[in-house]
Amino acid sequence: MTEKIEVLEQQANEYAINLIMNKTLGVGKYHQAFSNKFAELIINESIQVIIENDYHGTWLGEKIKEHFGIPSEPEYSESI
Repeated sequence: MTEKIEVLEQQANEYAINLIMNKTLGVGKYHQAFSNKFAELIINESIQVIIENDYHGTWLGEKIKEHFGIPSEPEYSESI
C-alpha cells in the first residue's frame, strides 16, 4: 500500500473507532463504518486530483459524489 492510502486507512479507522467510543455505533458495526468512510475518503481524494488537474474538475467531482451518494460537504474535518 502507498503511504497516501495508509493515511486514508488510518483516518477511516479513527472515524469508526470514534463512533464506537461515542456509542453512536455498536462494536459489531465497526467494519461497515470503516469501509464506508475509507471509500468516501478515497473518492474525495480522487476528486481533489481531478479538481487540481482539470478545467472542469469541480463539475466532474460533483458528478462523482452524486454517483456514489456522497454528500457535497464531507462529515469529517481532517485534511488529506
